Amino acid sequence: MDYTNLFNKAKEKKIEELEVYFSRSGSTSIKLFNSEVEEYKVSDVSGISLKGKYNGKAGSVYTEEISEESAVKLLDQLILNASIVETNEEFSLFEGDKNYPEVRTFNEDIRNIKTSAKIELLKKIDEKVRSYENIDTLQRLVFVESETETKIINSRNLDLEKKKNTILVYCYAAAKKGDEVTTGGDFILTHDINSIDVEKFAEKVALNAANKLGGRKTDSGKYKTLLSNEVAADLLGAMSSSFSAENVQKGLSMLEGKLENPVCSENITITDKPLVDFGPNSTAFDDEGVAASDKVIVERGRLKTFLHNRKTAEKDGVESTGNGFKAGFKGLVAVKPTNFSIENGGSSLEELTAKVGDGIYINDLSGIHAGLNPVTGDFSLQAGGFLIKDGKLDLPVNLITVAGNFFEMLKDVNDLGNDFKYGYSGVGSPSLFINELSISGK
Repeated sequence: MDYTNLFNKAKEKKIEELEVYFSRSGSTSIKLFNSEVEEYKVSDVSGISLKGKYNGKAGSVYTEEISEESAVKLLDQLILNASIVETNEEFSLFEGDKNYPEVRTFNEDIRNIKTSAKIELLKKIDEKVRSYENIDTLQRLVFVESETETKIINSRNLDLEKKKNTILVYCYAAAKKGDEVTTGGDFILTHDINSIDVEKFAEKVALNAANKLGGRKTDSGKYKTLLSNEVAADLLGAMSSSFSAENVQKGLSMLEGKLENPVCSENITITDKPLVDFGPNSTAFDDEGVAASDKVIVERGRLKTFLHNRKTAEKDGVESTGNGFKAGFKGLVAVKPTNFSIENGGSSLEELTAKVGDGIYINDLSGIHAGLNPVTGDFSLQAGGFLIKDGKLDLPVNLITVAGNFFEMLKDVNDLGNDFKYGYSGVGSPSLFINELSISGK
């Protein structure tokens, strides 16, 4: 598309300011079932949105039809939308930052992976998982290759573009012993297909399913609790909105008024790092064109900053943190984290387990969105895992409920593991040893 012509047309139509936002999202997924390809799916969605000012009023429009002709028609729709607006919405375009960081988010080699190589990888995983004792079926085994592209241009000479791609492999298996059936799985998020260790991945999938066999409820009470890295990341992700200045300003965060105050244990540091090479949500700039930067949100337990877009930053009289993102070309700008994480600790999982002594290890949560209040931090969630006895993992437990408050829990962190892992959403954490959590069982 000739964007220069589009901006010239906008001037002819007396549009005072204009911004064009283009995004494309494509993916290829292959699903294996019973060792054969069950589904091969390709998707590609793209579109543009325009926002601008006409006669002092703001208007916005979008379309999935990518052509110069459709874009010019959008200008007329933008004028119409701005003309019928009754209130003068605050509107300003960003001129851009002087410098933008470099971060690796795209691997050209992913585009060149042959379909046969993807299927071969899945079949190797399938065969290896099935070789483990008590594995009955593979419920889901999928390879997903995804790619996104974004371009932002405005009448204040902002002209930015970025692209990102990644590989996701996930597998869930069912284990069976007698009449008992348990499930478990794992996932890999990577930019290099050659980095996938089939043996290690298959072992984790199989054991995550089979080790739950024989699970039972445990006695209710207060337990020293070890949360797996994935469980800790899930909880942090569900509560990440509390660190958004947008929610703080709306009174939807318990962190309101707590800047520079202790909000966690001193051994907790929480960061937002968009500049991690090949991170799940790495980016050089946000969807408003603000340069991205790594930030310490909580430093040794003390709240240092909230996440901001341009609107929330202006309201608080601070600089944007580069966290203004849209959910595609149709979405509005909201405050979102990038690679949001609790920083790694220094203890191995075995050392943490030994330190717990007698307690419980939780590596499975369900109902997190229904059972956790993202404003107050209160949670009551169905969980599963293992008892810890004499510093070692013991019998599996299931159908238990873990309850507490997220913020109080973070104040009660005894130690952190060195096993940091990102979840699907780009939120990461190591394992966490909590001094005490309430467990309801039998």
